[in-house]
Amino acid sequence: MKLLKIDLPKHDTKSIYYVADSIYREGAVLKAPNQDYRLAIKVAVTLNGKKIYKRKVQKFKKIQSLINALSVMQGLRADIKKELVENAPIISKVGAIKAKSQNYTSELNYHKDRTLNMAWSDYMKLKEDKNLSAQTLKSYRTSYDTHIKNVLGDVILHHIVTEQFQDIINNILKIGRAPRTAQTIQQIMRPLFNRELQTKGTLLKTNPVLNTVIPRFNNEKTIDITDQQAKELMKQIYDYEIPVIRSVLVWLTHGRRAGEVRLLKWEHIDLENGTYTIVAENNKARKSMRYKMTQSQIDALPKTKIKEGYVFTAFNNDTKALNEGTLRPHWLEIVKRAKIDNFRLHDLRHLIGGQLVSAGHSLEQIASVLGHTTTAVTQRYSKVRETVANEALTDFFERVGL
Repeated sequence: MKLLKIDLPKHDTKSIYYVADSIYREGAVLKAPNQDYRLAIKVAVTLNGKKIYKRKVQKFKKIQSLINALSVMQGLRADIKKELVENAPIISKVGAIKAKSQNYTSELNYHKDRTLNMAWSDYMKLKEDKNLSAQTLKSYRTSYDTHIKNVLGDVILHHIVTEQFQDIINNILKIGRAPRTAQTIQQIMRPLFNRELQTKGTLLKTNPVLNTVIPRFNNEKTIDITDQQAKELMKQIYDYEIPVIRSVLVWLTHGRRAGEVRLLKWEHIDLENGTYTIVAENNKARKSMRYKMTQSQIDALPKTKIKEGYVFTAFNNDTKALNEGTLRPHWLEIVKRAKIDNFRLHDLRHLIGGQLVSAGHSLEQIASVLGHTTTAVTQRYSKVRETVANEALTDFFERVGL
C-alpha cells in the first residue's frame, strides 16, 4: 500500500496520508479527488527504545471534502494513539500479528487488564481448595497485604518486572525485617506467576520473581537458656493453674506447633492404641502424621465424657477451638515466672530440637519429633516415626527433670 502526503499547510495532517490510487500515484494530494477515496493513519509509539506502529484506513465518498475527511481522521488518530499506548506493552511482548490474530488486545481478553490483585485472589482460592491450614493461609495473606498489595496490587500483571519485586525485597531488609521475611515473599509469589505463565492467553513472558536476589543468611535457631532455666520453664508449664492452658502447653512440649494442638479433634486421637494424628491440613508438611502419646499427653487430655469436636476448646464456646491469642498472655506469664527473657511460644520447638541434638539423637529422630520432613528423610523413617519420636521425647523429659 502506497501512501501519499497531504499538502494542506493550514490543516493538521500529521500521520494522515492519502492512499494512492489510479489518479494520484506520486507527489502530494492538494484536494479531494472526484471519486471515492481512502485516507490512512500511521501512528507510532516508542516502548523501551522500540517503535510500535498501527495503521488504519478509512473510506470516504467523493462528495466528502478533504477538509471534512481530515477532521474525521484527526479524531480517529487520537483514539488509535490512546489504544496503541495501552496495547504497546502487549504488542511488544507477542508481536503485532499474534496480538491481532489471537485477540490479545481485545477487550474480551481478561489478561489485558488482569492485575496482581486479581491473580492473587484466584491463587488463594486454589490454595483454599487444597486444604492448607488456616494458619498458613493467614500467613500468606499477611505477607501479601503487608509488603505487596499497596505497592503492586493494582499493577497490570504483565507490566510487572523483576526490579519491582527486588525493590520490595530490598525495602524489607532496609527497614530491619529478617531476610526470612523476604524469602517468604519469594516463596508465595513464584508459584503464582508460574501458574499465570501456564494460563492460556497470558501476556506474561517471564516470572518476575524468579531472578530476585536475597543476601545469604543463616536461619539456624539457637536457644540461649541454661538447662536449669529449661527445667524451671517445664515446671511452670506443668504446674500452671489454668487447666486448659496447661493441657495445651503440655502438648506443645512434645514438639507440636500451636496450630496443630489447637485444631486437634477427638477423632484424631486413638485412645485404644495410644496414638494421635496431625492431619495434613493442620501441618506444614501437608501429610498426615501419626505419633504415640506419652503419659503426660494422655493425662493432659480434658476429662469429658463426650469426645467429639475440638479437644481443646475456647473458654466460652466448647464448639470452637482455643484461640491462639488466648494462649499468648498466659505464655508471657509463664516465661516471666521462669525468669527467661525473649522466649516465644514457638521457641519450645527449638528448645526440644536443641536438647535432642545435645543428647546425640539422629536427625531422623528429631525430624520425627518436630514433624519436619523431606522426601528422602520420609522414606527412611516414616515406618518408625511413632517409635523413634516416643524414645526421643522420653529422653528429653528426663533431661529437663520431668
